[in-house]
Amino acid sequence: MAAKAWSYSALSSFETCAKKHYHTRVKKDVKEEESEQMKWGNQVHKALEDRVRDGVALPKGMEKWESLLQRLLDRPGTPIAEQQMCLDKTLAPTTWFAKNAWARAIVDFAILDGDKALALDWKTGKPKEDHDQMMMFAAFMFHHYPELDRVITGYVWLAYGNRVTTQAYYRSDLPKIWQEFLPRVKRYQIAHDNNDFKPNPSGLCRKWCPVLSCVHNGRS
Repeated sequence: MAAKAWSYSALSSFETCAKKHYHTRVKKDVKEEESEQMKWGNQVHKALEDRVRDGVALPKGMEKWESLLQRLLDRPGTPIAEQQMCLDKTLAPTTWFAKNAWARAIVDFAILDGDKALALDWKTGKPKEDHDQMMMFAAFMFHHYPELDRVITGYVWLAYGNRVTTQAYYRSDLPKIWQEFLPRVKRYQIAHDNNDFKPNPSGLCRKWCPVLSCVHNGRS
């Protein structure tokens, strides 16, 4: 089966365990239950989107992030909430549901300011030192906005005092970024083309994996 347009989350899902990815995202015969942490994360993302895009007041329990948002909105440039970006196989921008859609990304918050931009991703979990996702988002922004020369990306760790971990990327970094991602995407697409999704057993299998039919699950 041909792979649909990939995203960072789909690629990450595949690399974590191709078999789980197949059952939860491709065949969809197994539903992954939404944890309380996931529900909270979705609620936070929606509230921050509404605040940035429409000026809707943050709901009770989230007011503590108002000062952060206001500081961001006071920066020079044009703020954008939940920026959808899509590329075709030639890395040219296309529309989200286009037949030639090859890769998709959504940036939680961005500010465009001339030849530079800020791109942030809201995180409600524990801080991690992994900038792959934001490196990918920087590439998307360079392709969608040809005037950009620099994109500062960052994770905002909302549960940890709004700690921000940032990384700057320049247009000259584009070849290096794609050298990192294209081999990974190729493995993803080959697995879909050949319908070959091998399990990747780990210590999370028995406690967390919803694919009960997998021999590594141990709960069937």
